[in-house]
Amino acid sequence: PNHQDAMFNLARTYELTGNYEQSIQMYQKIIRQNPMDVEARFNAGFIYMNHLASDEQAIMLFKQGLSVNPSHQEAKAVREILFKLENTVTKDA
Repeated sequence: PNHQDAMFNLARTYELTGNYEQSIQMYQKIIRQNPMDVEARFNAGFIYMNHLASDEQAIMLFKQGLSVNPSHQEAKAVREILFKLENTVTKDA
């Protein structure tokens, strides 16, 4: 139950089958066990952004992921998404 790869695969399976809340719970468990896991933060952020309509949660997770590893292979794309999200949230406020 605490095997990182198995938990990540289960989180992805939940995500791909539309069980977004369960997927988020699994990604949160991964992050608690391994705070340096950028993939879990980014994936959870994308779920919040695309499926759970919570841009604030997505922004928080994207920022955390970028602070853990600013040179991550997806960092540039995440920064662009983050910029758009922050502008959208600011306009809505």
